[in-house]
Amino acid sequence: MDNENDIKILQIIKLFASISGRHNILPKDTDPKDTYQWRYAASFVRMTEEYGISWKSIRSMIYYIVEHVREHKALWHKGLWVLTRKDIIDICFKKMKAHEDVRKVELELIKRSYEFARGQSFDFESEVRPGAFCNLVSWYQAGHLDVTYIAMSESCYRALKNISEVDKMALPQDRITDRRVFCFINPDFARQIQSILGDDFIRIAS
Repeated sequence: MDNENDIKILQIIKLFASISGRHNILPKDTDPKDTYQWRYAASFVRMTEEYGISWKSIRSMIYYIVEHVREHKALWHKGLWVLTRKDIIDICFKKMKAHEDVRKVELELIKRSYEFARGQSFDFESEVRPGAFCNLVSWYQAGHLDVTYIAMSESCYRALKNISEVDKMALPQDRITDRRVFCFINPDFARQIQSILGDDFIRIAS
């Protein structure tokens, strides 16, 4: 990359690709700067600089932009074009405000889930009877475990690596991944969760 601005543009593209799962946004064997996707990302970088938005906030914004794209399927095939919309920052901040209100409730659900799991000695992999779903699935289906708790719990993370494929398919794996990504790109929220979970806070790299 030629300069700091180019590095930031490429980071925006990679972040969008990582969160959306669209890793083919940039065509192979082509200079990224020669693509429309680069121009879209460059336009977004200029817009955020005009508003004085920090990189920390930009990371959160990309998550909300991807969420917006998923809500409006017609935008999915337009790639990073959505970053050029003049109202995209307003859309992001409205989503941020809505999520702030939701987070308060979510933290309570995480705390309740953690207290339930601790009361059960975090025994997620056992089955109440042969052939039944493991406890992780049964307790989730019974409403005892919140999705974000499953996403951010170290004991759930370990259990997810060991349970059967049938059990895994009974869980909302995409939502679990989405919630984990959301928490890690919002470090203040992640710290609040960590203060609740303590040693049960997930230890994989963010």
